[in-house]
Amino acid sequence: MPSTSIKSFLKSTHTIEKQLTPQPEEQEVGVVNDSGPARRESFSLPELHRFWTEFARPIEEENPRLFSMLTAHLPRLKSGHIIVFPLKNETQESELMKVKSELLNHLRQSLKNDTLLLETEYLIEETKETVIFTNSDRWKAMIDKNPALEMLKEKLRLDLD
Repeated sequence: MPSTSIKSFLKSTHTIEKQLTPQPEEQEVGVVNDSGPARRESFSLPELHRFWTEFARPIEEENPRLFSMLTAHLPRLKSGHIIVFPLKNETQESELMKVKSELLNHLRQSLKNDTLLLETEYLIEETKETVIFTNSDRWKAMIDKNPALEMLKEKLRLDLD
């Protein structure tokens, strides 16, 4: 019957821990550049927008819904390397997550910045419900939609009150 010494047991445990511990290059998730340290070139917001729409353009025919979502709003930058993209709901977020790694890789390559991250935020849409009770309220609502009506009223010398 073979015997096991404490020394050999500790040595094998240390080897297993070393295998399970992530190596430094594994800790940097999503870095595309394997040739050295992460690239961190600065870029402008218009450059980001240009490469964002460049990524979206080929998607238009195969997935018009995703294309519409990607081009409806443009992303903004937060603290230089975090891209924040506004979404309307969770459905849009799940659609974005399907292409997130592809999109980030495209942006990292194009902008030469491997530290880019993508965050989402939800747009808060105000629902303004105006109840129209009187004729003057109706007239004001119509003028808000089409200001030329006021000029027409004056030219025709109408009195709507």
